[in-house]
Amino acid sequence: MIRYREGALRDIAEAAGWYRRRRPAYEGRFFERLRETARRIEDAPLSCAIAIEAEGVRNAPVKRSPYSIAYRVLTEDEIEIIAVVHGARKPGWWTRRLRRP
Repeated sequence: MIRYREGALRDIAEAAGWYRRRRPAYEGRFFERLRETARRIEDAPLSCAIAIEAEGVRNAPVKRSPYSIAYRVLTEDEIEIIAVVHGARKPGWWTRRLRRP
């Protein structure tokens, strides 16, 4: 089961809003690519590169997109999406979310 942290949901809403305002034709594609990436994570949660080893955070690139999904495997059946990260943003800006429950 995938669980989205509140911050990750805000990230998705912000990205969708950007596409809706500036490139409406791409908004649906963004959501579909995001869903595809979430399915890949769910099917093989340990297959993506480790982003922060001490925290168990992994990074899954969203295909044909400047975004990636930062997540961690909590249990055999639970995955937590921490952030949906645009590649042009300051690296690691989302790591403060790791300190919050």
